Amino acid sequence: MKKMMMFLMVSVFFLMGGMTEGVAQKEGKKSVEDARNSFGTVRQGETVKMVFRFTSEVFSKSSYFALVHQRPGEAPQFILVLYKSGEIIYSYSSSSGPHRISMRIDFSSSAVVVTISSVVLMDEGTYYVYAGGVGVWTEGQDLSVTYW
Repeated sequence: MKKMMMFLMVSVFFLMGGMTEGVAQKEGKKSVEDARNSFGTVRQGETVKMVFRFTSEVFSKSSYFALVHQRPGEAPQFILVLYKSGEIIYSYSSSSGPHRISMRIDFSSSAVVVTISSVVLMDEGTYYVYAGGVGVWTEGQDLSVTYW
């Protein structure tokens, strides 16, 4: 019941939330920031790390963080919801896993770090992180995937 209520709260805030700064980078590569927060195309099978930064005030006041993925032409989908303590309170399961997707909180930089290992075509799209309890969204970070 608690998880369902949290999911419903996040859903409502998704429709009403604001945005803040985001940074994306390919593992081992320098990050590139542009208006769309895209770091280009990655090859299937690579590992991608995305860093979603919040202001220190928003970060300190939030109680949980939700990772949302939106594929081109589809509705947004919650992937992971994580309390600040690190406890996962929601995890979407599919054949391509969330087991390949991890989320950790970096308290030293007021950020949420998302890692996707063994990227597949279904990972393509835009990723957002929501700071629960304060109603703030990061800007979207675009991921494009190719076979080669």
